[in-house]
Amino acid sequence: MVPKRKRLAYFFALLAVFAACFGLISGVEAASKTLTPVVSVKNPGILPTSPFYFLKEWRRDLIRSLTSNPISRAAFELDVLDEKAVEMQKMKELNIGSEKTIAVSIGSYAKSLEDLKTTLNGPVSQTANSDKKQRLTEEVSKEVYEHSEYLSELSSEYAENDRIVAAVQNVSVLSLEVVGNTETVSQNASGIIGMALAVTGSSTTFATSSDVLANSTTTADASSSIPQQLSIPAVQTADKVEETAE
Repeated sequence: MVPKRKRLAYFFALLAVFAACFGLISGVEAASKTLTPVVSVKNPGILPTSPFYFLKEWRRDLIRSLTSNPISRAAFELDVLDEKAVEMQKMKELNIGSEKTIAVSIGSYAKSLEDLKTTLNGPVSQTANSDKKQRLTEEVSKEVYEHSEYLSELSSEYAENDRIVAAVQNVSVLSLEVVGNTETVSQNASGIIGMALAVTGSSTTFATSSDVLANSTTTADASSSIPQQLSIPAVQTADKVEETAE
């Protein structure tokens, strides 16, 4: 006969599997039906400080593999990006997680930003222009800019932590590349350049970065005009940040 403790353990294990499967189905349906990403998620769920966070990443990977529509796939990647930004905000709000965890979380955010960039440059760029595609590019520009604002504040708060500052610099450059590739209004790209310069402590003025954009044919051209001190690796994965944080 199975001991009572083991029965309870089996019950909770089955409950976790059921919850994961239900979340997977809901996530696939959301990715296939909706376009507008989850903005300012109130409850991000499991945080990176939890030992069960891998289940959340596992669910994301499954949804990603089952989402074939380019627009829906990009919208899902933006959802993940939103979640990861809110996860960082929540950890800061609850005062949990070490500086190393924060650095790793920023690296994980950068990886998701790279996934979004790859989707936009690949499948989405090959689709015909449509209202959905236009709305997607507008949402990408808006959300990435808002995330950059928060990360800039985070960098200022941890100005003495070189790993966090470097991780935010990395995200700033990558964010500009993503916003530039959407070919939307240059205001958000201009703001990201200004914050990137602030993070690096550059003496270059914000007006100069605006002039760079004004003289470019598209916002995508601005990414090649970033000051040299911002020319750091495009993506610093969570594993890489974790190594340097030790």
